[in-house]
Formats: sequence, C-alpha cells, structure tokens
Amino acid sequence: MEEVTVNRRVSRAPFDEVMGPWLAPDNDSFDGRALYAAKTASDVQEPDGALSVKVPDAVNNAFSKSLAYQFQAGMGSVEVLQEGVQLDALAAFACSPAGLMPRQCKIEVTVVFESNTRGCGVMLHASKDLDSAYYVRLEPLRNRLVFDSLPRPGDIPFDVGVERPITLSSHTSINLKVFVDNTVCVVYADDKVAMNTRLYDLKDGSWGVFVSEGSANFHNIRISTL
Repeated sequence: MEEVTVNRRVSRAPFDEVMGPWLAPDNDSFDGRALYAAKTASDVQEPDGALSVKVPDAVNNAFSKSLAYQFQAGMGSVEVLQEGVQLDALAAFACSPAGLMPRQCKIEVTVVFESNTRGCGVMLHASKDLDSAYYVRLEPLRNRLVFDSLPRPGDIPFDVGVERPITLSSHTSINLKVFVDNTVCVVYADDKVAMNTRLYDLKDGSWGVFVSEGSANFHNIRISTL
C-alpha cells in the first residue's frame, strides 16, 4: 500500500508487489483538497482490502455534553416527529432549523431518503430568513457528498475539489457526523468517507436539516460540545 498526494488530495493505491501492478479503487482518496480530515482520521480496512476513514475515538468521545434543540417549521413541508423530523419537497426545497450552533460542536444525524431524491443533509450557519447557509449535501443521483453555500460565490453548483464519492441507496440509513471548530468543518459519512472544508464567510447562525427535490427522514439526532 502506498500513499501519494496529487492535486493536494491524499490517495492510496494498493498493490500486490513492490513493483506493481498498482490498483486504483473507485474511491482512491481519503479527503478533499484541504487534507485536514486525512491527517486526523483513523484508517479502517474494509473486507475487500480497501481503506476508508473514521472519526478517531478520542475526538468523537470528547464531544460529550449534549445540547437541547428544537426543530422548527422553516421552508416547505416539515413534520416534526418525536424521534426526528420528516421533510418533503418533491419539486422544491424544504428545511427545518433546529437552533443556534456554537463555534465548537458535533452534529450527528442519520438520514434515510426516498428514491429519486436530488439532495439532502445538514445545514450550518443558516440566517434567520434562511436566505444564506452552508449545506453538507448528500447527492444520491450522483453518489457523492458535497459542500455548498448560499449565496454562492459565482455560478458553481458546489465547492469543487471538496466533493467525496460515496455509494448512496434509497431507504438505507446514512450516518453523518459534522465537527465544527470555529472555521474548520470536518464531515464523516458512515465512518467511511471524510470531507473537510472551511466556514469563512458565514460566521454564525442556526443548524438544521434539509432536502431538495425529494423526501428524507432525519433521526438519531444529537448536537454536543466539548
């Protein structure tokens, strides 16, 4: 196994012999261009020999102080349930803010989306009018995890270079852990994929969940601090 850095992205290429042949898996990188998660994550070897990443136990367990939250009717069809929240937006967008987020926190949520859902996930630093926010978005139709913001800095669909490939299937739970430390944001999906980005432009605001052009259920939700 050899580790290489190409275009500021950490990759792994398994091989049977020192001189090759080298085998490039479908997902051959640990992180996006910022590399923060690749430097702090724990390696996990999958049954097929491929390596994935998970949150180090020391980091995960450090966020032990749970905070209270309350989902609100934000935009679109929002049904607040005892165990979570259901969002429906078959041809539009729906979101539910849950309260102000501290500068250091961990947000954990499990997502189950319906077939043909275009996007769903966690929003960060959302404004009161919901016109601006960061979005940690699962895109099932493209099998990827991306980071987006509104308003966007130009005509781009998301933060290019930060996106991460991930296999997504409807009616299957996906666990998201979002760690925020001031401007640093690291996302782990199912303890297999890591994505790192920075929160420079939007300084404060609420956190919550969202769905675009589809339906999603969010449960096993927790926000905690150090």
